[in-house]
Amino acid sequence: MNIAIILAAGVGERINSSLPKQFLPLGDNKRVYHYSLNAFYINPNIDLIFFVTNSEYVEHIKAEIKDKYVDKKIIVCSGGTTRYDSLNNAIKVINDTIAYKVFDINIITHDAARPFVSQSLINNHIEKLEYFGVVNTIIPSIDSLLEMDINNNILSYPNRSKFYCVQTPQSFKLRSYNQLITNFYDQEINDVIKLFYLNNVVISNVIGEPRNFKITTEFDYQIAVKIVS
Repeated sequence: MNIAIILAAGVGERINSSLPKQFLPLGDNKRVYHYSLNAFYINPNIDLIFFVTNSEYVEHIKAEIKDKYVDKKIIVCSGGTTRYDSLNNAIKVINDTIAYKVFDINIITHDAARPFVSQSLINNHIEKLEYFGVVNTIIPSIDSLLEMDINNNILSYPNRSKFYCVQTPQSFKLRSYNQLITNFYDQEINDVIKLFYLNNVVISNVIGEPRNFKITTEFDYQIAVKIVS
């Protein structure tokens, strides 16, 4: 069973808007989150979708998607104070309502603020999960890098070819996650892949796409507007 978790509980402090970035308008009668949600909705390999959002938006989102997405079940639930908490809120619901009935569950997580995720990228994750317990999305760094100290003095020029930026989707076997989370929940983990890395789990990496960028700043948002216009 393949379950997508769309993470949409961020507040978007780095973008100049009273609305969280995932709820900004994008295209005709759409919001940013509609694009990532729709990408997983139309994928025939995805069986169920969890949409995790700020608690104050839960009922609004339920009403907004009620008549637009009727062919595949979408469960809207509240997020937490951090990205990791939001993920675990969805995982808890899955464990309480589904996991006891289905042994093999794949979790495919994605940022709602990455509206242009492709079908091929989603399918690559699902295919990799046939052979690996964890799948990450990475893209090579295109800029030169500097290591700085706290006083902004240059410490080193790292070899750029060794560095990659992390995108989503990020995917894993639910049973593997459940085995690890008990011992590591209290640690500072802002990226689910780090949980598996800390436990020496083999991680398969899928090369991402430049178009699969995250809307973080006003400039990012304007690029997204141009893409859909």
